[in-house]
Amino acid sequence: MIKLLEKDKLPSVNFTDGFSMTKIKANLWSYGNKYPFLNVWQQTVDNTIAALISKFEDTLVLAANSSADLFEIKEFTNVIGYKSLQGEPWILKEMNIPFKEYEILMKKWQGAESLLPIPKIEKIYKILYSEENEGIKPTEFEGFYVDLSHRIRHGTAAALNLENSAVCIASHITNKHAVISGVFTIKNEREKGKGSKALDYLVKALGERDIFVAAEDKVSPFYLKNGFTPCGKNAIYENE
Repeated sequence: MIKLLEKDKLPSVNFTDGFSMTKIKANLWSYGNKYPFLNVWQQTVDNTIAALISKFEDTLVLAANSSADLFEIKEFTNVIGYKSLQGEPWILKEMNIPFKEYEILMKKWQGAESLLPIPKIEKIYKILYSEENEGIKPTEFEGFYVDLSHRIRHGTAAALNLENSAVCIASHITNKHAVISGVFTIKNEREKGKGSKALDYLVKALGERDIFVAAEDKVSPFYLKNGFTPCGKNAIYENE
């Protein structure tokens, strides 16, 4: 049975997918369940929570264990609709949904948390969506600004602009975990270590957390050299 989560707090579950759970939890912490663009559902099988389904705008994030009824989840997600669906590869494979696979890497930082200066989001956007960043899908500025500034104010995201040449963003932050959504350096400042420096600053600012990132094969070496280690896989379906 799938039902809408009525509270702003996730139920206690023991899922192994820390990456997806961090996204689901941070979304809920950011907005609660009072806005129409964010909903979280739980699936119960034999009186035990077997899956969580989060929909933020047109993006679904799934976290589940082996007892989840994936046939029911597929029928349900077809009804609510989506443009992007994310979860562990076995989930999308069982649901017969095509996907692109990413490696999940993690770094555990033991230092004390520190405050970052609030960045000028206009500059973050300009670097992130410059024409030099091939493969980065552009998004409308107003939505980007409103969402990122809201999350930063609520402590569920952080962003760092290093010398107007490199940007690092933690798009989802909870009390024990964080997700790095990317590190981006402008073209004429690459190969100077600025991406690594920006990442290091942000990781240290996040304090004692497990920090995840989903990386393509060509990007994984960057995170490996910066102290991240592989810890799983993530799958993403996107309806172009």
